[in-house]
Amino acid sequence: MSEAPQSDSGSGAPVAYSGAWRRLGAFCIDGLVLGIIGLALGAVAFARLAELGPWGRLLGFVIAVAYFGILESRVGGGRTLGKRLLGIRVVDHNGRGLSLAQALLRSTIFFVPYFLNGLMLGADGMIPWVVMVLSILVFGLGFSILYLLLFNLPTRRSVHDLATGAFVVKAPVSIPLPAPLRRVHKIVIAVAIALSLVLPLGGLWLASRITFLAPVLRAVRTLDAQSHVVSASVNEGASWSSFNGSAMHKTTMLDASVVMRHWPADPKAEAASFAFTLFQDIPDAGTRDVVSVRLVYGYDIGIARAWRSTNYSYTPAAWMRLESAPKMAR
Repeated sequence: MSEAPQSDSGSGAPVAYSGAWRRLGAFCIDGLVLGIIGLALGAVAFARLAELGPWGRLLGFVIAVAYFGILESRVGGGRTLGKRLLGIRVVDHNGRGLSLAQALLRSTIFFVPYFLNGLMLGADGMIPWVVMVLSILVFGLGFSILYLLLFNLPTRRSVHDLATGAFVVKAPVSIPLPAPLRRVHKIVIAVAIALSLVLPLGGLWLASRITFLAPVLRAVRTLDAQSHVVSASVNEGASWSSFNGSAMHKTTMLDASVVMRHWPADPKAEAASFAFTLFQDIPDAGTRDVVSVRLVYGYDIGIARAWRSTNYSYTPAAWMRLESAPKMAR
């Protein structure tokens, strides 16, 4: 077992680097703080946050970066609330706090994968170059951050630490220059980034070759194109059931979930309009036993989220009657 690096302050004591679990524990505490802030914002501005759609995560990103960046800089003593409670802090090689610019950059790098993950982009997210960039940042960078935090011993310095010259320690000390990143870590990170690029693009290529998915993707794009829709998804499926030991019965289903910027005045009529889109873009939609449309309204700012939803399920014939009723009234 290799010895811990020694302090160059003359005491000869080993540097007390923070362990991974202590850092993760501090992050969980800070996550609760940010969650409370986010829920408070949602309580007073639910409708405004819902209108932001995917841009809501940008708001959460700014709040999180500011919280960590300010508190982990010299301004905040290098400690967020979580780090204070668990007795660790962020310092530079000389044991001093990071500058505000360094700390903000450090938190930006750390949070980019988290806030891009789960971003509701709808059909725009299927564009190859968008998939490539998102995959590298979310999976490539996200994996690299976690991997180095767990395995880059003894410092536990991760990507955001290496990029800004930061160390997370249990006490402010003068830290000797660490050894270069081991080759095995570089290889693992290179493989992770390569896979994050190749696999999603391969998935898109395969999806483009599966012809029965084309109508479903067309319906998704039609729904996404509506200005009051944040994003939409459409899924096909089937269920099997029996009654009193009778033969198994297959029920075919078509489900659409639509996230909206505003809650409609007549939700059922809005759902009927979306169902009619499914019948127009998916030729065999009318042959399904059940077609469901789920209306979703709410916000996701990354640090907090809240959703309200209503689901409508009818046979295709019932949907057509609902959709035509307003037209007959006019």
